[in-house]
Amino acid sequence: MDLICERMLGVSIPSLRRAAMRKLSERGMTQSEIARRFGVSQAMVSKALPKRQGDAQERLVAAIIESGIHEPLVKAALEGSSTERINSIIDRAASCKDMSAILHRLYAPAQKGARSEHRL
Repeated sequence: MDLICERMLGVSIPSLRRAAMRKLSERGMTQSEIARRFGVSQAMVSKALPKRQGDAQERLVAAIIESGIHEPLVKAALEGSSTERINSIIDRAASCKDMSAILHRLYAPAQKGARSEHRL
């Protein structure tokens, strides 16, 4: 059985990572360094950075950046926190009520129409 919370985390965690990676790149951190801090490959960072206009996940990334939920994650990465610490921050931020509100605002209207591309 697929629970809504699992689907929400499946969308929010990658989007949080993407938002933080984008901000770190904008602040001059190399893709290799971002990858090392997040415990992922450089190719994964490279794939996360480009903006895809109109993409549902891109709208979520933009909402995360606008809300500032990603800032503790960016700060931890800039301070050189361990991958475990960064992942802990991601887990907390992905399950917080602010993230839930963003997801609800972006996806709830789409769930009313059965054929929407924005559904989780």
